[in-house]
Amino acid sequence: MLDTLLSGLGARRQEIRPLRNPAFRVVEFYAAKLWPGVLPDALPIVTENPAITKPIQQVWTWSNWGSEKQAAARWFACYGDMFVKVATRENEIGEPVRVFLQNLEPQYVTDFDADERGYLTYIRIDIPQQRRDGDEVKAYTHTEVWTKEEYRLWEHDKGAGTE
Repeated sequence: MLDTLLSGLGARRQEIRPLRNPAFRVVEFYAAKLWPGVLPDALPIVTENPAITKPIQQVWTWSNWGSEKQAAARWFACYGDMFVKVATRENEIGEPVRVFLQNLEPQYVTDFDADERGYLTYIRIDIPQQRRDGDEVKAYTHTEVWTKEEYRLWEHDKGAGTE
């Protein structure tokens, strides 16, 4: 069937064979070359102060960075952007218990500004979420806006980018 269709268009299979989509190979190239292997070999810590090595490796463990680094590399290759947020988990009385790296999907970053050095000065994150209310599942959007001066967080039932 394909050969009939191709010949009807005046093309032969051997002529079209080199026309393939290289996206998969490009993405996997970045995933294999950016941070290859397992931690800590994939991200060697070069320091004059060996005391900071254990805390950094603890943050990697809390972050599941051994797996997340590969997803970050793939998203960077696919979308051209990579966003990693430093977050904390709190205990029952609101004290930080652990710090971890949160890999943000680039499509959830709906707006950002950077200065001339590439440092973010504004970022808006809209993450679609679901919450269970009895037997119903209700969709909502978790929104965060960060600037150098303020941090705002709210949840709403409207779409991404809503004022």
